[in-house]
Amino acid sequence: MGVRRDALLYVAEVAHRLRVCQATVYKLCARGELAHLRILNVVRIAPEALDTFARAWASPRTAKSKPRAPDERPSQLPRRERPPSR
Repeated sequence: MGVRRDALLYVAEVAHRLRVCQATVYKLCARGELAHLRILNVVRIAPEALDTFARAWASPRTAKSKPRAPDERPSQLPRRERPPSR
C-alpha cells in the first residue's frame, strides 16, 4: 500500500478535521464513501483518502444528489386533521 504506519489517521482525528462526530466517520467508512483500512476492530484512514473525500464533497453536486425541496421533506408535510373530540 505504501502508507507509513504513523501517517494513518485515527477516526477521532478525521472527525475533528471534518468537524463531525466519530459515528459519522464510521458511517462514511461503512457506506464506502471514505476509503479506510481496517485492522481487526481498528479503523485508520490515509490522509490521501481524506483529501480525496473532501475534494469530492467540495465539488459541485449532480442533479441526483441535490437535497429535496423543503415541501418534500417529511417535517414540512401537512399534518392529518384530528377527528372532532366528543
